[in-house]
Amino acid sequence: MLAASPGRTTPPGLVFALLESQGSTVSDKRTATQNETETPTRGCMLVRMTRDMIVQVWEAEGAKFSGHGVTIREEREATCFIQSSGEVMTIARITKMELRDGFLSLQTAKDERYVFAYEDVLGFKLSSPSMPKERPAGFGR
Repeated sequence: MLAASPGRTTPPGLVFALLESQGSTVSDKRTATQNETETPTRGCMLVRMTRDMIVQVWEAEGAKFSGHGVTIREEREATCFIQSSGEVMTIARITKMELRDGFLSLQTAKDERYVFAYEDVLGFKLSSPSMPKERPAGFGR
């Protein structure tokens, strides 16, 4: 399990791998190193994702896997949240995702490629792409 830092807010729309079937819960808990006289640390407990959890999230989204990968539909926008040394790293505008035996590969709209272990993935944000606002040219209203 992975504990979020106290005082951090969770991004809205984030899909966490908190599956009741695995007995996971979000609550205040004592860590194994705390003794009974210490106060519990506040924060939520997040389960690190597995390959099976990621497949379940994307199948629920309606994604169709071909081979090891999936291409994200153009009418959906996906963001992945990664745990990295105490910080949460955000990979936005994912267009393709490959699931291999020991790692996950993400490709973005800027043609950037990221590779992570499944255990580093905290969750995904799935939404509709933002539409640009229509504004007149120049300074007039």
